[in-house]
Amino acid sequence: MKIWSVSDIEEGKEYRLLLCQSAEGKRYFQLIDVESTAEPDSVFAKTTLIDNDLLMKRNLIEISKICTLVNNERFYVDPHGMWITQNETDQLSAGVDFFEVKWDTNTAPSLAGR
Repeated sequence: MKIWSVSDIEEGKEYRLLLCQSAEGKRYFQLIDVESTAEPDSVFAKTTLIDNDLLMKRNLIEISKICTLVNNERFYVDPHGMWITQNETDQLSAGVDFFEVKWDTNTAPSLAGR
């Protein structure tokens, strides 16, 4: 899934990002207007409102440093653009094997190819 386009961001509208995971385990972001009621089935979580100037930069790592999820939890983004929750990060940092992590999405994400 490709990242949103700068032209998708309209002045005067407010946006957040949806953290999604496909059936195949691919984790991605989707831009959504806060007034929209349509959401894909693959949504795991939503961010708080994100400043449009920050969205225009399309820098996911910077966004993850500034924004939180609506439940106030942190999330992080790896260099490939895959999101990971604070809980998942804590487990991996504590040395839990990838295949033993209790993933918040209930299924492991697919990792970027080498």
